[in-house]
Amino acid sequence: MITDGSSDGLVIDFDDWDDPPMWGVDYTVGDANIALAMLDLPVDDVRAALAVDWDRWTDPRTPSTALATELHLTGTAAAPSPSANTACP
Repeated sequence: MITDGSSDGLVIDFDDWDDPPMWGVDYTVGDANIALAMLDLPVDDVRAALAVDWDRWTDPRTPSTALATELHLTGTAAAPSPSANTACP
């Protein structure tokens, strides 16, 4: 279970981490759930899906739900919209 310290309950709060992710990056609970579900998939399947269109998957406008759909992840609490609305500073 992913805990969330944000006020709206959608963005993960890394305040208790010794080495938080780079500043300017927001991770939603849905993004993290998808990432965790991907860990249960065969590595070759994930690698193949990413290789088909790397530019799409690394585009901040592509929602994590698109990758979840591509990987046939069902029942994953996904981000409702693209998680990276702005580029990193």
